[in-house]
Amino acid sequence: FAERIVETGDNGQVVMFSADDTSEKIITALACAKVLVDQKRLMNRIATPEEWDLVEHGIAHIESLPIYIDESSSPTIDTMYYRCAMLNAQKPVRLAGMDYMELIRHDKIRDDLQKVEASASGAKGVGRTLGFPFLMLSQLRKDVDNRADKWPTAADVRYAGEAEADKLLLILRPEHYIARGDSIDCEERDREGVALINVAKNKRGDVGLVRLAFKKEYARFTDLQEVPLDY
Repeated sequence: FAERIVETGDNGQVVMFSADDTSEKIITALACAKVLVDQKRLMNRIATPEEWDLVEHGIAHIESLPIYIDESSSPTIDTMYYRCAMLNAQKPVRLAGMDYMELIRHDKIRDDLQKVEASASGAKGVGRTLGFPFLMLSQLRKDVDNRADKWPTAADVRYAGEAEADKLLLILRPEHYIARGDSIDCEERDREGVALINVAKNKRGDVGLVRLAFKKEYARFTDLQEVPLDY
């Protein structure tokens, strides 16, 4: 998205709140995904000089993009609003996101369900007030692992503010379960290198299934190149 901003000549920026990782780790992960280098090879110190060069160029590219990363641990909705408002006054924010919504802090709320509902409604309010979409990432309930098809539903994000969301996207990667030896009911074509995106809720558009390619070694989603069927 940040690359598209640059390509179109837009003067905007992307804001990311990360309570789960440092900006350095995030930038490195984005760079590896961009230049197609397995990040594990860097962590295990077995990357080739050529791979290190690619990653360094990738990092320089990511750092040149209009992305602001806030790595405050357990931010509150108020601090997220003031940060976005300050940045928005300097350069229009086109998209904001939070990598783990359960880590948003609510000092006066004790109930877990009420906390995530407050997080979802609060983030939605930030985006609505300042004029940009706010993307929240959340984990699914563990119950999904007990199903034959492993397919997540809206009920699996009941503790993730689903009721407040304008759009809800659920991701299933059959390859994840197959790699750990679990059985899963899915089409043969989806068993490797495919991410199934279920647009389960969309207040202003269509719902349905979108198939994407997923390169797990790079943690990278791309368009799926379908092989035409020979009839």
